Amino acid sequence: MTSSVIRCLKNQLNATIHFATKKAFGSILENNPYVDQVFQLEKDWKSFVQPMKEESYDHIIDLHNNLRSKRLSRALGLKARKINKLSLQKEALIRFNINHLPDIHFAHRGLETVLHLGVHDDHEGMDFFIPTDISIEGRWNQTPFITLALATAHETKNIPKRTIEKLIQQSERPVILLGGPNEKALGAALEQQFKDKAFNMAGNCSLLESAAYIRQSEYLIAGDTGLLHIAAALKKETISIWGATIPEFGVFPYYGQYEIQHYIHEVKLSCRPCSKHGGASCPKKHFNCMNLQNIESIQEHMDVLTKTSNIE
Repeated sequence: MTSSVIRCLKNQLNATIHFATKKAFGSILENNPYVDQVFQLEKDWKSFVQPMKEESYDHIIDLHNNLRSKRLSRALGLKARKINKLSLQKEALIRFNINHLPDIHFAHRGLETVLHLGVHDDHEGMDFFIPTDISIEGRWNQTPFITLALATAHETKNIPKRTIEKLIQQSERPVILLGGPNEKALGAALEQQFKDKAFNMAGNCSLLESAAYIRQSEYLIAGDTGLLHIAAALKKETISIWGATIPEFGVFPYYGQYEIQHYIHEVKLSCRPCSKHGGASCPKKHFNCMNLQNIESIQEHMDVLTKTSNIE
């Protein structure tokens, strides 16, 4: 979701751009042609910061605005332009059901940090770059197919297993199941349950390979997770299913100027949202935000996207 800032800075100012992130996310940036160098934090803070201290930066754009990014700005001796995370507005909505959130996507909030440099939104949406040597050829030869993200980083944003089962059963297409090592067992069980229809790649492929599957699929079904934003960056149609968090946090699928079909499914409850990022369990113990999802409506949108693909 920060990629539009990088692209606009490079294209409009021809700036040299260095990006600092955790090592776990480095692969996302290493293939971005608008980034000149990626610094990756693994464990040792000193070895992470020292090479950046040797650079002569003109500006620091803080697109995370947390304690770690503030510490980095202090170490580099420059005042950073920080993204507005709207933390107070989110807390007011979560705690008191008072909604003062602006209708603005996270990508736009990121661009606000560079307006003072004369940078403007090019309306191209988000970017995600897959290296040419990443391919699903040899792994998967059936077309067309759809992709489904099995989980998110937090339990209260996860689509329940019984819902996933119904969606696989309903699908007219083969379903590629995506996720990390934590979802491998779930994916394997679903593959066994739905032989010749569900195919597990969770825990069996990298993030970049997962993106390659999404790129080749008709559409993606996902909760509020990174794969949803990768799909949007790839201009891929999506069906998103929301639990503890809400799209109004500025994290809905964002396509810029492009009119891409996407469908958002959520249950309107007084207890939503219950957190900014999701949690380990439902505070109310019922998990109705996911358990009461309208499966028939989701299935209708699956049919719409499948028929659209047939026409094309």
